[in-house]
Amino acid sequence: MSYYYQTNIVDQQEQTYRRDDWPAHLTAVGTLRHAGIEPPSAWSDLLRRYTSFVELANPAIDHLIAEILSPTGAEVGALRAAALAEEIARTADDAAINQRVQAAVLQKLLETYAPVAQRNYKTAVSRFDDAAKRFTDVTKLVDVEGTGETLVSSTHAARDAWLSAPALAADVEEQLRLLLAAAALTGARQDVAYINEATDTGTAELQIALCANPKGAHRRRVWEAWATKSGRTGRWGALRALNVEIRAAREPVGLTPYARPQKPVPVARPGGQVQNWDPHDGDLPRGWKPVNVGWMAEHPSTTGVL
Repeated sequence: MSYYYQTNIVDQQEQTYRRDDWPAHLTAVGTLRHAGIEPPSAWSDLLRRYTSFVELANPAIDHLIAEILSPTGAEVGALRAAALAEEIARTADDAAINQRVQAAVLQKLLETYAPVAQRNYKTAVSRFDDAAKRFTDVTKLVDVEGTGETLVSSTHAARDAWLSAPALAADVEEQLRLLLAAAALTGARQDVAYINEATDTGTAELQIALCANPKGAHRRRVWEAWATKSGRTGRWGALRALNVEIRAAREPVGLTPYARPQKPVPVARPGGQVQNWDPHDGDLPRGWKPVNVGWMAEHPSTTGVL
């Protein structure tokens, strides 16, 4: 069982989130299977055997009942003793055995999948990059978040680009799921494949690095864009508006995460007014000074915040 620290990526509100490695691995493989990328046959065979083991609810009792209903000559007394032993074991001991078996099976599943993980990740990279290029191309022709009224005097190419943008953005989002799942299967942290309200900051840092190159874009604006769910094209249109390159990282393991923004700091303007300053806005204007101690540093003005 893995425990992760969730942080709202914009407001930095924190809470604990727990994720189990077993469903994480199966979900990642399932995402690839849904996209037509099958796991090794040995992986599927092992999972099938484990599933059969889990579904063995009461084998001894079932054998006893079957022998009574349709005798085969088996020793009923022995079957009854086995059934009693089975019933006694259906407690915490049974759960402990299942847990140990599952852990061993998971380790073997990971080992069995490993030889194809890189190849499958390259397939995911290719699909994501193709989708990203199609979307990026339309953002070069038109403001994909603009209103329809702005297209009255536009070219046919621009109107077609505007109309196709939501579907193209949705395709990038779908290919992102595939990319993140494939990355998790190569050995990147398992939870990188999860992207929802429960995604913690550390995971989001890696997810952004896996699919985008912000270059010199304002870090806080990039994170706000990443969290965007509104508009015609969601996060992808917001990222392109910042001129962020949408592309898949070639090597997911050991990738440098795109760190979250630093917290705003209290500063004093000429005249003494204290307000927050975003460190990612660059150097302080002339005459502005950091405020490091005291009540005003802890309670800066909410007016005029940059």
